[in-house]
Amino acid sequence: MSSSYNCSILSAGVVFLALLRLSVAAYHSQERQDDRLSPVILVPGDGGSQLEAKLDKPEIVHYFCNRKT
Repeated sequence: MSSSYNCSILSAGVVFLALLRLSVAAYHSQERQDDRLSPVILVPGDGGSQLEAKLDKPEIVHYFCNRKT
């Protein structure tokens, strides 16, 4: 339970840093003009939502392959 929680926090942090980096890069790539940039609004919420699936194959394709994927 705690490892999936840590993974969710880590993935939310990575997404936040990626969005921050993109907004800074977009700001610096444009030349300064009188036009004002639109603000970046971060809405708090379910940042770590993920889909989980447990896929079980009825048979093993090869002896080297795993039954669970």
